[in-house]
Amino acid sequence: MLTKLEIVQLGEMEMENELSRSRKDLLKTKFAIMNGHSKEIHTVKNLKRYIARLLTIMKERKMAKPVTASTAAPDQAETTTASLKAETPVKTMPVKAKTAMKPAKKRTVNKK
Repeated sequence: MLTKLEIVQLGEMEMENELSRSRKDLLKTKFAIMNGHSKEIHTVKNLKRYIARLLTIMKERKMAKPVTASTAAPDQAETTTASLKAETPVKTMPVKAKTAMKPAKKRTVNKK
């Protein structure tokens, strides 16, 4: 498994290859544990965390890419996030007025 700094330095294809390799390793490890060939249960947790780290870094890269005329669709090239925010009205929920708490009812015990 690679460290976070090494993962960040990988290219897009290398990250996808590392992700698929890690998923295969996770599957193999799970089967080995189920069949009793391995008792290293902690490796499953570590592999899941590693896969999550890879996916997080990949998602951060996608989010960091700016939308430009060359990457956007031709008919959507003029729209930007700022113009979308200006057009979208903000919906607010009405706030209920707080009422004073009523005193609890006294319970009476019926004795027969």
